[in-house]
Amino acid sequence: GDERRRVIRAAHAEAVDEVVRYYEDHVVRARSSERHRALVGTDGVIAAAFDHRASRAGDPLLHSHVVVANFTRIDGGDEAGAWRALFSPALFEHAKAGGHLYQAHLRRRLTEWLGVEFGPVVNGYADVQGIPDTVIEIFSKRRTEIEDGLAESGLTSARAAQVATLDTRRSKEYGVDAETLRERWHADATDGGFDVAALERCFGRVGVEAITGGRIERLYARLAGAEGLTERASTFRRTEVIEAVASATGGSCTAPEVESLADGFLGSAHVVPVV
Repeated sequence: GDERRRVIRAAHAEAVDEVVRYYEDHVVRARSSERHRALVGTDGVIAAAFDHRASRAGDPLLHSHVVVANFTRIDGGDEAGAWRALFSPALFEHAKAGGHLYQAHLRRRLTEWLGVEFGPVVNGYADVQGIPDTVIEIFSKRRTEIEDGLAESGLTSARAAQVATLDTRRSKEYGVDAETLRERWHADATDGGFDVAALERCFGRVGVEAITGGRIERLYARLAGAEGLTERASTFRRTEVIEAVASATGGSCTAPEVESLADGFLGSAHVVPVV
């Protein structure tokens, strides 16, 4: 109904805001004067968010595009108030962690506010329990296009995926009203065996299970274990800890809670800092 749609949009908007907050707190930096060229803190970003309800393939996909101006203001020191271009390498370095934080925060709010239950987290994402795989496939046309593009190229790298995403982009379908889209999606879902009754069963399934006490220590032990952060590498960065914590905690943590757990792990006896 309308109220659930409003709650879902609110959860999405809050998760987007958390990613912007994360970037402003930890990522957005600038170079100082030409002479020193040191990285300095800033007042954040000037940005505008544009919400879309569908993918380019016409599937239901609530998402936002955040357009950021390529300048920021230094917030301290001799150059306080000066405007500088963003230090761009950090923006890309933190993109994956930002995506994991968005998904974790969204899962937490949907679990908390609507009782939605999620399956295992894979590559930062988790499917909603109660939605059949056939329906997920029906509404994954855009992903299928990209995967087909990768299969044709025979490549699997992140760069290849980015190229495939651009190569398979189709023109957007403008002028389709919301009611027409909903009717189309309803018909597709019904054809896949997902009716109103099945939809209702996706809500009110679970509550939030807090990560406290012994659960925190078990989480840290798993992160430090043979199949944790050092399974394939001997060192790791804060961004990788954030990604691992966001995935391990499912629908239990907000973005700030994920960061707090990540920092707790980094400050624990499980970790030896490497300078």
